[in-house]
Amino acid sequence: MSCCSFGFVDAVFHARVQEEIAAVNLAKYRKMQHDLEESEARAEMAENVVGQMRSKGRTPTVTETISVCTAVSHTDHGSLNSSTAMANG
Repeated sequence: MSCCSFGFVDAVFHARVQEEIAAVNLAKYRKMQHDLEESEARAEMAENVVGQMRSKGRTPTVTETISVCTAVSHTDHGSLNSSTAMANG
């Protein structure tokens, strides 16, 4: 083999390594984006629960709000009907 063919093989190898690194980074980005969206949904649920409790003349504790939102996110992934039922419960 000539020196040029070794250079080509080396370039192909490095290109494949870079593609693998890019794929790993893209997977990390997508996971973080998913986690962010879930966090935003939980925050919105917590705000809704606080609003509902305030409209009833009650001031919720942080623990109540967290427990309601955690229970909802683990059971049905954020259905607002469930958070309303739990807040009324």
